[in-house]
Amino acid sequence: MQVAMAPYLEVEAAMLGQSREHVIEEPNATVEFGAAAAIKIDENGDIGLTGLAVKAGLSGVCHEREHKLFGAITRWPLGERSEACHLSAMSSSPASSPALDVLLSRASTDHLSAPAPDKEQIGRILSAGLRAPDHGKIRPWRYIVIKGKHRTEFAEEVVRAMVSADPEVPEKKIAKRRQRFSEMPMTIALVMAIEPKSKIPVQEQELSVGAGAMNVLNALHAEGFGGFWVSSDFADEPCFREALGLGDAQRLAGFLFVGTPDKPVQGAKRPDVSDYMAFWKSEPVSFGADK
Repeated sequence: MQVAMAPYLEVEAAMLGQSREHVIEEPNATVEFGAAAAIKIDENGDIGLTGLAVKAGLSGVCHEREHKLFGAITRWPLGERSEACHLSAMSSSPASSPALDVLLSRASTDHLSAPAPDKEQIGRILSAGLRAPDHGKIRPWRYIVIKGKHRTEFAEEVVRAMVSADPEVPEKKIAKRRQRFSEMPMTIALVMAIEPKSKIPVQEQELSVGAGAMNVLNALHAEGFGGFWVSSDFADEPCFREALGLGDAQRLAGFLFVGTPDKPVQGAKRPDVSDYMAFWKSEPVSFGADK
């Protein structure tokens, strides 16, 4: 078996039997690879890594369906991530992927400081929101970005709407909201542009907005930022809607607070996925989470 190696990689002894540097001048050049020591295939035909391979620096195996190849994603002893190594003549499903690792490591945090994404970055991040499922091409997502000097004025609009919704709102609550909206590095108002007369159910349109917001949170995390989704009890106040310029069919789904996490985000431990999934086998299913 052969593997295409990237240039100038220090290969661990456990991989090839002896430690040596491979200098590859041609893109398609290959070197002999100790695949038997690195790859294992289970009873289902799924590919994985042996403990020896993991110790040597391999961290995952990716599947390229188009070429029916596997790429061994490596993190070598020097700490540098290498190019993918393509293992040929195999067929199976991927064991893991860097993109999935990013999704599984995301957690919300409101411990945020500057910097927030710049204009180019937030444009790319919000573009991920536009990749959400959109039955009927309603395109119900709208994003209002508040940053810089405009945060203070926006916070006052929030307070004004709070008082309009509840004239007896406690001063302590007002002070907290004023501080959060004026000091967060960036706030994104999530607007739902719903078409109530469309053949697409309103609920589906709302779910698309939610999916878009989740895409934005994931994109923020992927770009090294943090985010926190909050709702409100004042969003429907006419004075607030007017301040934002919302149309009759537009409503707020909440706000995203955005910035750079003050510290590594740990997040709450998630439950075991086995309690939240079931395989239907021609009879009603049950979930462990419901017991």
